Amino acid sequence: MNELKNKLNDIFLGVLLMLLLLVAYDPLSFFELDMITMSAMGFLVIVVGLFLVLIWREKPEDERVIYHKLYAGRFAYTLGIIILATGNVVQLITHEVDIWLPVTLGAMVISKLIIRIYLDIRN
Repeated sequence: MNELKNKLNDIFLGVLLMLLLLVAYDPLSFFELDMITMSAMGFLVIVVGLFLVLIWREKPEDERVIYHKLYAGRFAYTLGIIILATGNVVQLITHEVDIWLPVTLGAMVISKLIIRIYLDIRN
């Protein structure tokens, strides 16, 4: 029962995070008020923090659970790289480069390499 509650909390935080991103970035210019945007950004920071806490509190029970969590992380990382690389290409084509896309992509790649090298040396 406790595991089901934790999964529902994870799903709720993930959905809330997506809704806050939608409100904060307002792609359809639905919200014109700065106060709503700033409130959404504040809530976004809080929800991202909660989501990170949930990710770090995960404790694998056996090898199958470890495998599933590693596979999910690998899939999420790959999808993030694809989306950021696509965003970089689109911005380069339109000549409107925002520095945060290449910085984020570089940080993901470099952190992955550093962790892999550290784990290889440690083992």
